[in-house]
Amino acid sequence: MRKIYLATSAVLSTLIIFQNTNAQGAFQYAYSGKSAYNSNVRSVEVNHSSSTKYTPYPNPSVKGVNIQFATYTSGDYEVQLVNGNGHKVFGQKYALNKNNSIKIEWPQKPMPGIYYLKVKDLNTSIEETSRLQVM
Repeated sequence: MRKIYLATSAVLSTLIIFQNTNAQGAFQYAYSGKSAYNSNVRSVEVNHSSSTKYTPYPNPSVKGVNIQFATYTSGDYEVQLVNGNGHKVFGQKYALNKNNSIKIEWPQKPMPGIYYLKVKDLNTSIEETSRLQVM
């Protein structure tokens, strides 16, 4: 094997990218022990930036969450709340027009625990994930 890249994602899994003379691809391992292989992976970019484009508050959350963007933004966004097993418990799309926040009230309150709030810019496909505690 010539190259091995190892990265831990915010959704509780490990991604191993490999390339050798006979094969190139990726294995993704979840902490549950399940794995998946994808031979279509050609490159992986890891963003080491410590600055995020949004901040969720309040954290911990009770009835909902606000997503505060660092700057006023426009565009289409998808917000998902994902539990520790990777199951989506909430998902909604939002259209922003020079706003700097999204207010979300849970239609059905999630069980108390640790979740991951995923915010995806549908125009650029850039997705950021942050940890959110629900009380």
